[in-house]
Amino acid sequence: MQDLRYPGNLRDSGDSSRPRALVASVQATSGKTRQLRGLRDKVEWMSATARTVADNVRRLRTARGMSLRALAAELKEIGHPLSADALNKIENGRTPAHGTEEPKQVRRVDVDDLTALAQALRVSPMSLLLPWTETPNAPTEVTGAGTVEARAAWEWASGQRPVTVWNEDDHYGELLRFRVDSTPAWARTPIDNIYNEQLTEAVTRLAKFKGQGRVEFDREAISVYDTDGRLLQRTELTVKQTRAEE
Repeated sequence: MQDLRYPGNLRDSGDSSRPRALVASVQATSGKTRQLRGLRDKVEWMSATARTVADNVRRLRTARGMSLRALAAELKEIGHPLSADALNKIENGRTPAHGTEEPKQVRRVDVDDLTALAQALRVSPMSLLLPWTETPNAPTEVTGAGTVEARAAWEWASGQRPVTVWNEDDHYGELLRFRVDSTPAWARTPIDNIYNEQLTEAVTRLAKFKGQGRVEFDREAISVYDTDGRLLQRTELTVKQTRAEE
């Protein structure tokens, strides 16, 4: 019966060095794979959002006067234990001070870690994921989105508007789909519903003009104009609503 541990031509050749060479080749390949995996993980540790999470864990922990051991105890209490050493490695991933070397010991935060840390620190998970800036227009780095204003990052994360417009020809339809798909109906505020309803109507009106009309958005209202620039409708993002005569 043929021994299936090696290909027949290797087993039957009588050359015992060939199986050993095969094993050595597999071991070398495995070693390279581990090196590549380690490099990949290191890049992921140092990604923009990974740094932001580490920055925010450190910021919130110290703001609450908690030691690493105290935070570890809180995490154990809520059923997601992380040691003080693990937390220290998480914080090692934060943005390094200018001129300092990157720490060698870091720990990746997975989604379970993220929600548990948010619960232990008494904040929303968004408070860990997004940069905490002094001004709304401060440039921030978001993995996958690049450099954006802090306000844009927070509006994106809260389901208000996409951080990137993928289809300029359907800008408002894309905005509407983003808002509807990002927040379940029961979680939307009355202002969200007004905004979405008027955005739906605006998209419908634009379709009438085959995309040649325009919609203007600001933080107070939505305005719809026809192809001649005439105001068709302006909706205040409050209970009040005004309509221009058509």
